[in-house]
Amino acid sequence: MDTNKRFFIVVNPVSGKVNKNKVIAQITKQLESNKLIYSIFYTKKDSFEDLSIKLALSQKKYTDLIIIGGDGTINETINSLTNFDIKIGLIPCGSGNDFVKCFSIGKKLEEQVHTAIFGQAIQVDIGKCNDRLFANGVGLGFDGEVVDVMENGGKKFSGFVSYLYTVLRILAFYKATPTTIQIDDQKKITKELFMLTIANGTTYGGVFQLAPKAVINDGLLEVCMVSNLKVLKRFLNLIKFIKGTHIKSKWVDYFRAKHIQIESNNNIVAHIDGEFIGSPPFDISIIEEKLLIKTKR
Repeated sequence: MDTNKRFFIVVNPVSGKVNKNKVIAQITKQLESNKLIYSIFYTKKDSFEDLSIKLALSQKKYTDLIIIGGDGTINETINSLTNFDIKIGLIPCGSGNDFVKCFSIGKKLEEQVHTAIFGQAIQVDIGKCNDRLFANGVGLGFDGEVVDVMENGGKKFSGFVSYLYTVLRILAFYKATPTTIQIDDQKKITKELFMLTIANGTTYGGVFQLAPKAVINDGLLEVCMVSNLKVLKRFLNLIKFIKGTHIKSKWVDYFRAKHIQIESNNNIVAHIDGEFIGSPPFDISIIEEKLLIKTKR
């Protein structure tokens, strides 16, 4: 082990239900037993911490980064980076933990901690939506509405129950919106869309494989366009979105692209890595092999 390594640990203390103190205790025990230097940064609730993380990171020359949290915490952290040569370990402690599903880091906490410290780093792609980077993807329409309600509409329940309740409620009442997009250098497409997913990773909302063919380092984004569906058909086909078999349906257009432009439209809302970002216009592109993520050796 290189004792010159310096670890910066970003912790979201309120994400998910995992005991963060237990996670931190295991990580610091490993680091200290190997005589490795580290600093810990705690994010604040419901607040992008890009500037604060960036300031903390700039105080020392860190070689390794460990993110303890969910997709939102990963998004905040990668948008704070100025040094993309830093090696990143992921400890999934959020509600969905979608991006980490693209990697082999171990199922048990002990394995995940070992991977975050000693794992082998691989180069992976990330996306860019306007001026913001994303790890997993951008979603418009139905799933954008779900995130909007979850963040801004209040919650009747907690955790995954709240998410599932919101999904089912919006599934019944959501109105599809005519949306104009341009894919790479092709002509513009205008469709009445139930949902549009532009993905780097495979999974969204913890269980929905909206982009089952996504490869994290192929230099391409997956585009999944779901046309308007009648309410009953939405419920009958929900299992297809969980299994990833929806892409075979005639009401789905599924393809790959490097550059997607979405025209201004105040009638549709979106999320980026599970965080609400408002309405288009959006200019979305892929940045190849930008991050170094640690996986099991």
